[in-house]
Amino acid sequence: MDRITQTANDLSGYYRFADPVGFDDDLVAEPESRPVFEKSSLSPLFQHQNIESVIMSNPLDTEKALSYFGFLLGLLGPLSIMVKMILSQDDFGLVGPVLAFGIPIILLTTLTGYFSGKTIGRGVRKIEEYPLPSIIILSILLGLGWGLFTGGIGGLLIFGIGAIPGAVVGGIAGALALPPFVLLHRHLKTGDMIERSKFAPLAFGIILSLCSLLLGR
Repeated sequence: MDRITQTANDLSGYYRFADPVGFDDDLVAEPESRPVFEKSSLSPLFQHQNIESVIMSNPLDTEKALSYFGFLLGLLGPLSIMVKMILSQDDFGLVGPVLAFGIPIILLTTLTGYFSGKTIGRGVRKIEEYPLPSIIILSILLGLGWGLFTGGIGGLLIFGIGAIPGAVVGGIAGALALPPFVLLHRHLKTGDMIERSKFAPLAFGIILSLCSLLLGR
């Protein structure tokens, strides 16, 4: 028995010498006992959104999209009001004063809408994370404040007294325009990006619809 034990010990020492790296028992463990590593800890939905946002040809993030939306709203809204005022005049001699005041106002509201849109975009990004009822209420309030500010700035050019009616008209326009934009933007975006080909019909559709209601009255 002692001789057999000695032989086993000698063989054990031989195999240790033949395999200096050492034999890892974990390598021959059962598959169920081995640790399982996932290829990615990201959810499939997030991976899909991230890939789509990368391969977009002309993406816009939320802040840039709201800047362009504010640009278009600040341009086309006052422009439709000016056109309505011109068309409603029986005496075209007043066209000159309307253009003299209207063009600077349009330029000012367009720039204000564009540069303030970045700040509005940050708010929209947060609002879109809330439940639907909260999104509607908060977007109405945000649009109202945005319109009050932009319209008031533009109305200041009419001897200062135009700030109040400008703010009222701008507030109504913002409260009507922003909620549908936020709801549809939330649905159409991928991650934080929306393709320009989706943004353009969305923005023009909402704004031109409001302009047509104004011109049709």
